[in-house]
Amino acid sequence: MRTIEDGKTNKDVYLEREGINLMVPETFTDAIIDFHAREFDYAAAITRDGGHGLLIEFGCADFRLLEARRPGTSYCGVDIHPPADRRRPARDARIVRAEARRFIRRRGLLAEIRRRYDERVLVVLPFNFLGTMDTPLAFLDSVAATGFDLLVDVFNTTETATRARIAYYDRCGIAVERVERSETGVALHCANGFVAQAFDRGFLAARLAARGYRLTDEASSPVWRFLHWTAPASSET
Repeated sequence: MRTIEDGKTNKDVYLEREGINLMVPETFTDAIIDFHAREFDYAAAITRDGGHGLLIEFGCADFRLLEARRPGTSYCGVDIHPPADRRRPARDARIVRAEARRFIRRRGLLAEIRRRYDERVLVVLPFNFLGTMDTPLAFLDSVAATGFDLLVDVFNTTETATRARIAYYDRCGIAVERVERSETGVALHCANGFVAQAFDRGFLAARLAARGYRLTDEASSPVWRFLHWTAPASSET
């Protein structure tokens, strides 16, 4: 599959009109509304049972999962362009304006997070964030290198999911010109240069297993799939 690594990035699209529409509730179809609702419930269950001291959520500027954490769990939201009213720090929550790839490479910050929370950290890539970011596979490898637990929420690769994605992007003013399928997943190539991917479950599992991660839980529908990995012991990272 031709991926975003081939040169065209999505970052600028997200800052333009069509990109902003991707997170405007008025553009949500029934399938997207269901994705969001199920995702919130699943994230709440994982944070309730996982004993994590910190939840780091990348992307999705409305930071829906801020309210999904269990009492006593701190929160850090990372987005390239978060709403101004969400950047105000709270005692146990902070919104950071940063590009995801740069944030995850800040070794000093990650070391301090690891020390403060005794490695009880859950990184969340919500609402197909992985499938619509720049250099997604390199970013996934960087996340895995942190040794933190990981929750990845993606679109499924079924025909039903592909139709739902096209309908959603059409509402946002993003025209899909070509659908590309391979063993890696399903990529939608759009008229404005946007490339949106739905990664195959087995592909993601194999890539993270190579880093020592263990797939410990998952949930799926014809449209979405949520995958929870436990990080390897610190001595193995």
